[in-house]
Amino acid sequence: MTRADWQRGNLPPLTPTAHILGAGGIGIAAAACLVRAGWSVTMVDANAAKVAAGRAAGMVLDDQPPMRVDFVNFESWSPPAGTTILLCTKTFDNAAVLARLSDDQALLPIQNGFEPALERRGHPSEAIASFVSACPADRPVARITRPGSLHIGARRAVSADEAGRVAALAAAFRAGKLFAVEHVDDVRPFKATKLMYNAAISPL
Repeated sequence: MTRADWQRGNLPPLTPTAHILGAGGIGIAAAACLVRAGWSVTMVDANAAKVAAGRAAGMVLDDQPPMRVDFVNFESWSPPAGTTILLCTKTFDNAAVLARLSDDQALLPIQNGFEPALERRGHPSEAIASFVSACPADRPVARITRPGSLHIGARRAVSADEAGRVAALAAAFRAGKLFAVEHVDDVRPFKATKLMYNAAISPL
């Protein structure tokens, strides 16, 4: 790019970026979709063995070729400003992650349940997966074991700008073409249904 291009505003399009917290089944499925949609993805995990395996061989979803993305250990991670954060950790891991995020960080929790600290944040949207994606503890190799959809939508009343960002995220997941994506007006009924389903199938 020349100085004249810069001055005229002829700038190349910026590559959208996401840091995905949790390189488990859901995190890898989400990451694979965004990579296929042209996003720059960084995987963040607290398991040093999984991070090392990802750096050595990439991540894999189903029978797709390995995808080379950056892997970072959570201990040394800090969230870059302006980057979308996908929270794909278990609910009991949320506190450590949320402590590092600024209030205005773009955040999309996926499959994080009901947790008070998370509920108090102002993020506009969440996503709930009706598919099941399984992953071993020490390798970022996931497989969708039960088909379903990713439901993404608002978790509260949203502004027009926030609604546009939710729609853009849904479009990015849909562009990955790895699982069905449903952009819904209100994600809360899907979240409640998922909670009831999990309670029903959990051992007493």
